Amino acid sequence: MEMQSPVARPEPDGAGEHGRVRYAKPSEWAAQKDIIKRLYLDENKTLDEVRRVMADEHQFYAT
Repeated sequence: MEMQSPVARPEPDGAGEHGRVRYAKPSEWAAQKDIIKRLYLDENKTLDEVRRVMADEHQFYAT
């Protein structure tokens, strides 16, 4: 049986303590909802583009 190694996720610049990613809490999702909707619905960005903008410009890391 072949063992597969886990896929490494790149750590964003805004990683939490010890270099781990601090993902958004439910209350943080609510606070960012309007921005996410604007990017996705109004600006027609892809999900990947929305994630990138939210991480780079708002230090918001989706799960």
